[in-house]
Amino acid sequence: MGNLTELSQKIARLSKDAKNQENHPNFKLIIDLYENEIRNQFIRDEILNNEILIKNIFNAFKGIGKYEDGASFIITGVNYKITPNTDKYFVNSFGWNMFFLLKQYTKGDEETNIESSVLQMGHSNLKIEKNLFVEYLSDVLKILDVENSKDANLRVRLVFQYIKFEKTNNSPDWGVINELLNFLDPEKLDKTGQVIAIKNGPKAGKQIELAPDVENWYSYKTKSLLEIESYVECINVSEKAIHEISKFHYDNEVWLKRRIALSKLKLGETEEGLKLLEEVLLRKKEWFIFKEYAAELLKLNRIDEAFKHAIDAALVKGEILLRLDLFKILADILRLKGDNELAEKHNLLELLFRTEKGWKLPDHLMQINEKYKDKITEFTSKSIAEELKEYWRKFLKEGKVKKVMVDKRIGWIKGESGEYFFRFSVYEGAIAKLVEGNKVRFSTSKSLNKMKNNIEDDIIYMIIG
Repeated sequence: MGNLTELSQKIARLSKDAKNQENHPNFKLIIDLYENEIRNQFIRDEILNNEILIKNIFNAFKGIGKYEDGASFIITGVNYKITPNTDKYFVNSFGWNMFFLLKQYTKGDEETNIESSVLQMGHSNLKIEKNLFVEYLSDVLKILDVENSKDANLRVRLVFQYIKFEKTNNSPDWGVINELLNFLDPEKLDKTGQVIAIKNGPKAGKQIELAPDVENWYSYKTKSLLEIESYVECINVSEKAIHEISKFHYDNEVWLKRRIALSKLKLGETEEGLKLLEEVLLRKKEWFIFKEYAAELLKLNRIDEAFKHAIDAALVKGEILLRLDLFKILADILRLKGDNELAEKHNLLELLFRTEKGWKLPDHLMQINEKYKDKITEFTSKSIAEELKEYWRKFLKEGKVKKVMVDKRIGWIKGESGEYFFRFSVYEGAIAKLVEGNKVRFSTSKSLNKMKNNIEDDIIYMIIG
C-alpha cells in the first residue's frame, strides 16, 4: 500500500489515460484502488484535502454509469461540499450525475398527467438519505448560472427529473417539490412542446406532442400548492396558467380548474367551488372526482345526490385500495339513510385493507376494530369488496347493446330513457360479450359532448347482465 500522494498520482495517470471515455477499463481500476487501498486506510479529512483525487474517483464512478455510487461517494463517503467556490465544471458534472441517477428510478422521458388513480408501489430507497440528497441537489441548483443556456437546461432537467422520481412514491413530498420548483422561473421556460414518436405498444410510431416545460411547471406548482394547503396561491397560480397557456396537454386545463375548485371549497367558497367541480365532472370521469363531489354534497345534506355520486365513485374503474376515504363517505351516507348494517360493512372493508397492509387506523375505525379484533381473520378485504360490489351494482340501469364499433372501441346502449354512448374502457367484462342485443347494466353521468357542444348522459360503468 502506498501513501495517499502516490495513490493520488497513480489515479490521476489512470484518469488522464481514460480521457473521460465511457466505460474505459481505467475507471474500474480507479474504483478498485479507492475501495481497496484508500477508503479504509485514510481518514476522511486526508481525502478531503485532495480535491483532484476526489474528482478523479467521482469521474470513475460516473464514467462506468455507477451514478448512485458516484453521488454516494461525494455526499456520504467524503462529505465533499458543493459551494459557490466549487469548480463550475465539477458542479455541472455532478448535476448531470444526479440527473442520470434519478432517471434510473423512473420510466419514460415525457411528463404526463400527474393526476392518477393508479397505486404506485413505491420507489426503491436511495443509498443516500433523502434530506441529504435534496440538500446537495439544492446546492447545485443555486450555483448553476441561469444566464448560461447549458446550466439553465440542467436546472430544468434536474428539477423535473427529481419530481418524477418523488412521484414514484405513494406519498410524494409536495413541500420539497414546491421548494424545488421555486428554482425555476416560468417566464424563462420553454413554451413549445417537443414532438416524439411512441416507441412501443399498439401506437408505436405515432407522433405525439409533449407538454412544454412551462406547462409542466404550472401543473406541478399548482398541485404542490394544493397539497401543502396554500389555497389562495393555488387559485392565483392556476388562474394565471389558464390565462397564459394557449394550448394544454393531458387535460391540464381541466386539472387546473379542479385545483381551483378544491381550493375554493377549502376556503369556504362552497357554491362557486361546487359549481367548478361539477364542470370538471363534465370532462373527467375519474373515481376520485366523483368522491370529492359526493363529499361536498354530503356536507350540504344533499343525501340522495351524494349517494349516487359515491356509488359511481365505487364502481368506476381504478385502484380500489386508494378508495379508503370513499368507504367512510359511503358509511356516513348509509347511516343517514338508516342502513347501519351496510354502513358497518363499508367501515369493515376499510378496516380490512388497512389491517392487511399494516397501515395506521384512523379514529373513526377504532370502535369497529374493537368489535372485530377477535374475529378479523374470518374476513378478507377481497371477499367483502366483492360482496359490496354486488350491492353497488344494484343501482345500475338496465338496457341492451344497440350498436358496437369494435375498431373504434365505442358503442351505444338502448335504455328505458333513450340511447347512451359508451367507450370500451368503461366496460367490465369480456369484450366478446359486447354483442348487439345482449342485456347490460350501466350507470350514466352528464358529460360534455365537444363535437355537439352540449351536455349528454354518457355511460361511465357497464357490465353484461
